[in-house]
Amino acid sequence: MPKSPSPPSISETAFDCPHCSAFSSHLWFNVAAMPLFSGNRTPVLPKAALLEPNSLAAKLVSASSRIGINAESNSRTVSTVDALYLSRCFNCQGVGVWRHRTLVDPPLRVGIEPNSDLPIDVQSDFNEARAIVAVSPRGAAALLRLALQKLCVNTLKAEGDTIDKNIASLVSKGLPVIISQALDIVRVIGNEAVHPGTIDLEDDAETATELFRLINIIADHMITNPKNIATLYASLPEAKRKAIDVRNEKAVRDTKNPEDR
Repeated sequence: MPKSPSPPSISETAFDCPHCSAFSSHLWFNVAAMPLFSGNRTPVLPKAALLEPNSLAAKLVSASSRIGINAESNSRTVSTVDALYLSRCFNCQGVGVWRHRTLVDPPLRVGIEPNSDLPIDVQSDFNEARAIVAVSPRGAAALLRLALQKLCVNTLKAEGDTIDKNIASLVSKGLPVIISQALDIVRVIGNEAVHPGTIDLEDDAETATELFRLINIIADHMITNPKNIATLYASLPEAKRKAIDVRNEKAVRDTKNPEDR
């Protein structure tokens, strides 16, 4: 059974890291501010090479240079910044920035992870949608619609110049009704996000979040399950597989020519 999600929380010391996604312990830090020298407009970070290589300061500077954490200590006045905190992952050393109880960097990805069998470009859209669904359900739904079209055209080899025609193409090739319905749910809600109509997604993160689950259901049926079954089938003795092929060919002939039975 998959592990239950443990989203990042300022009330916990162990949770799913927003950087590496591993469930890991985190160290917490207060943030201090130092006045700049007269005329300076931006802080200058000390080079990690000038610090003790394994010191906390060096690790913070190395891991957090893109967010401007100043780990230098000198004679200038240092003041604690209220309601601003840092968390550092024990697993990857990634640093999270918190304001009050809210993680502000990196963006928090909400919901389930993408099926690992999805193509990388589809996973990228999936994860981008996870990062924004809490603040922009419409944007997330639109991204998932884009991910679905990439999946249909590039992976499932659907035909047609619109996602509606893509799905029709897959249906004509024997796509089960329940999977075509899942495709159409993502298509319709994604279209409504781009061209607002009768479905209002403005504040409906719950509906948008369900689309992630549908994308994974589609991937399970169309990619993961066939791959796993093919692997297991190939592991059967060759003689058994040949016997199965003969049986199936006979069954097809008998269906086409019932009078021969």
